[in-house]
Amino acid sequence: MERKQVKKRLSKFLLQVAQDKYPFRVRIASVKWLAEYLDVPASSLHAALRALHEQGDIEYLRRGTAANPSIELRVLRRPLFTYDPPLVVGEWQLYEALQTKGLIDDNGMVDPYYTILDIAAAVGMPVSTCYVRLVRLEEAGLVRRAKERKRLFHH
Repeated sequence: MERKQVKKRLSKFLLQVAQDKYPFRVRIASVKWLAEYLDVPASSLHAALRALHEQGDIEYLRRGTAANPSIELRVLRRPLFTYDPPLVVGEWQLYEALQTKGLIDDNGMVDPYYTILDIAAAVGMPVSTCYVRLVRLEEAGLVRRAKERKRLFHH
């Protein structure tokens, strides 16, 4: 089975368990049990868990041992792979930067006062990269943009 398929099945499982309440904790009897439940090879499941951990979707609270194989995970956010289209880490970093800098409200609406130049400067990335990532966030439904307002004064 392809690694991408395994990651997709694992992400969908975590999405169902979470019910859009993040972060959340989940205890799993064992990786072997989860592999059987998802009908995927255990070795591929280990790789998929590692990939989700490396991109910051999950963190291990407890790793299984031979004596006690149960694992405990904290799922920090909706797995990037489950968005349509699937997001990459750089796009998520832009989303987090927009939130922390106050450039979007709770509903994901970008303040219409800001142009793409303002946003790129605020988050510290090139304009073209920022624009492409912003469009991808819009396609995934995380961000919405109103038409940019004309500025009265230019600095």
